[in-house]
Amino acid sequence: MRICFSGPIVAGRGLGKTVEMPTVNIDWQAEQPEVLPSHGVYLSEITIHNQKHYGLSNFGLRPTVDAEDRVTLETYLFQYIEGPLGQRAEVCLLEFIRPTKAFASLQEVKDQVDLDLLRAKELIEKSKA
Repeated sequence: MRICFSGPIVAGRGLGKTVEMPTVNIDWQAEQPEVLPSHGVYLSEITIHNQKHYGLSNFGLRPTVDAEDRVTLETYLFQYIEGPLGQRAEVCLLEFIRPTKAFASLQEVKDQVDLDLLRAKELIEKSKA
């Protein structure tokens, strides 16, 4: 499975930074792919500055921090780089890791992301074998 989105990098609310989990947010809706993926967390590859980076992307709702039904695409990079606002980026969802779920706190989100990172790195190693 490989579903790619392109769009400008946009400002988020900065909540991820409060738990050392900054994300790159993409305005994906102007250039939607033909098929939209299920909402959830994915191993992903993001291209910024013509360089590819692995990350974890959440495509869908953010029930822990948002009450609104707005679908977002945000990516936590394994090695964070600052993406200038407005610059174009491409995010390709590679492997589904888990469905979206609500957590009681941002710290619980961070703890789950740590587990998701382990799973994502296993998937990368498996693909190289």
